[in-house]
Amino acid sequence: MLSHLENGARATLAEKIVVYLGEYLDEEVVEELRMRMSIGQVLGIKTAGDRLRAAERATARATARRVRKQEREKYDAQNAARDKRIAEYLQSIGVSAKKINTALAIK
Repeated sequence: MLSHLENGARATLAEKIVVYLGEYLDEEVVEELRMRMSIGQVLGIKTAGDRLRAAERATARATARRVRKQEREKYDAQNAARDKRIAEYLQSIGVSAKKINTALAIK
């Protein structure tokens, strides 16, 4: 019967069930029920908490990707600067550009 209801109606019904249980059961029992599994989870409805945790996970993943990208860019810039210094030194002692490019490509 619940599967025939729209998501909004199921969410409303789930909230009403929680209110109903809260009136007739001790608050501790209702809290224990929520801790084990929310009514929304039982009914397959995404709760506000589920959405919040999903948003937090997405934010954490985006932050991690951004940090990895920044670290990679920093690493690449450091390597490019080092390679430039090596190439300048090798040129100053008379090594040909072809040999320098070959040496840097091998590394």
